[in-house]
Amino acid sequence: MIKRMLSAFSFITVIPIKTDYFGKYTVAFFPVVGMFIGALLFLTGLLFSKTIAPSLSAFVLLLLYIIITGGFHLDGFADTVDALSGNLKYKDKFFEIMADPHIGLMGVIGLILLLIADYIALKILVETASFGVIAAAPVLARAGMVFSIHIGHPAKQNGLGKYIMSLRNWKVLFLAFISSVAFSFIFLSLFDVLILLFITAVVSIGAVVYFNQKIRGITGDILGFITELALATNLFTFAILKSYG
Repeated sequence: MIKRMLSAFSFITVIPIKTDYFGKYTVAFFPVVGMFIGALLFLTGLLFSKTIAPSLSAFVLLLLYIIITGGFHLDGFADTVDALSGNLKYKDKFFEIMADPHIGLMGVIGLILLLIADYIALKILVETASFGVIAAAPVLARAGMVFSIHIGHPAKQNGLGKYIMSLRNWKVLFLAFISSVAFSFIFLSLFDVLILLFITAVVSIGAVVYFNQKIRGITGDILGFITELALATNLFTFAILKSYG
């Protein structure tokens, strides 16, 4: 179990853990990585909210999130937005854009807008002392990634996405779901957890269905896109609710 958990941390964070293992139960621990990130943001938010302005606290939280994840999913988000800006009538063109190591204009614009949305949401959540949402959102976003892995199918016959989806099984999905919900209940009410789950499910299912229609499947970059989109949507939705609550 420890080996599987460490492999998940090694895969989707910058924590220097040396391991060559990546098995089907590695995916089950993706939400556990989200728990670590969420707990770190929660504690940092509590600390800085008492010492600096909410705008600075939000910036610190966003910067910490980017540093600890190494921008891994953000890169997938930017690549996907770039590819979406191309002509989706041609599947090969989509993959050609995704494979380009350089980020195009639309990818940059999409990434900037995403980070602005994250920042605004975090600022409002800090101002309203909604640190439970900041803790739970990264967990549910990664649970959404696991869910997408299980309901999607690979768009390519090679690559990271194909490999990850080849390892899936329903026991992994169940473990990811239970751990995510249990962690979220530490910080949030049943109603708030259900909202997070609903938003995550809508984003995940919507993205998988969309890409199934456009390119007949999903890729590793698209999984990163789904993760970051689910995170931003959850944070922004609760920021709106707290603003008018």
